[in-house]
Amino acid sequence: MYLFRSIKQFVKLKAMFDYDLFHERYRSRFFGIRNGRSIDCFFDVGANVGSFPVKFCQNMNVDIKNVIYVEPDDRCLSELENIKSLSPFENVVVENLCLGSTSGEIEFFKTENPAQNSVLPPASFSSIKCMVKLTMGEKLVDRYSDLLGEHNVLKIDVQGLEMDVLKGFANTLNKFTFIIIEISFEIFYDKQSSYLDIFNYLSKTHSYVGDFTKVYSEDGLISYMNSCFQLKR
Repeated sequence: MYLFRSIKQFVKLKAMFDYDLFHERYRSRFFGIRNGRSIDCFFDVGANVGSFPVKFCQNMNVDIKNVIYVEPDDRCLSELENIKSLSPFENVVVENLCLGSTSGEIEFFKTENPAQNSVLPPASFSSIKCMVKLTMGEKLVDRYSDLLGEHNVLKIDVQGLEMDVLKGFANTLNKFTFIIIEISFEIFYDKQSSYLDIFNYLSKTHSYVGDFTKVYSEDGLISYMNSCFQLKR
């Protein structure tokens, strides 16, 4: 019976991804954030060099008041501090740490390309290990509660650790109007989060409303994509 439910759910989700009219129908709901709508706070988890909120403002024609960058790789800090010095937002915070479902320290795998870094061992490319600080997302929400408002966005790009990060936000997920999360269909990291687990977890608080981008593998299948979820009202 459980297997039947899982298969049924898999087929349903696959249909959602493959059916273009679904994307067109719900894309307008997400892109309703365009044209002057103000975002009070943008949490960029797995910020890399910090370009995502900047491009988000440009492409979506929105105003972001506050940005909180979370990035464990110290090689990216100069770029993040540079954005902070340019003051494109009212407040910019840079947190040099990793998010997960606990606090303390955790082993971190640095790759040649910082965008491929992960707490999880890479499946097919080389890396070096180091230790980084670890905390839970809900602690950052509490720490910067004065920067949050009615409309907040959470972006998660953590190379396979998505479920741990989501669990670390726990009861604070409902503070984010939109959640943008990278979901992988290929195996890039050992024990990476599955898209079914991510969808099931977020379905408690948010609805899937479409995606920004899809990247395809050489055989024409979806490799990974940035999926968007909107808070249920």
